[in-house]
Amino acid sequence: MFATIYFIGGLLCIALGVLTLKFPDWEWKLSIKRHLYLDGGEPSAFYYAMAKVGGVLSIIIGVVFIIMGFGRIISEKKGFIISIDNQEI
Repeated sequence: MFATIYFIGGLLCIALGVLTLKFPDWEWKLSIKRHLYLDGGEPSAFYYAMAKVGGVLSIIIGVVFIIMGFGRIISEKKGFIISIDNQEI
């Protein structure tokens, strides 16, 4: 159950990161804080740099979530049985 949440969260973070890298102007138009980064009414170079950093970090976080989901699946297994001379340990 929780592994599915990690996978969905990871995929959403990756999608958000890719969209931020590909279309930083969309986020600019939706941003409430855009008055902080004004440079003649257009996004400043600082805004574009921070959008790239945020997009890359979002992708990295998404990959970490997916890895955590795989780790969750592995940890949910009850272990394994070692058999030596037909005796289970």
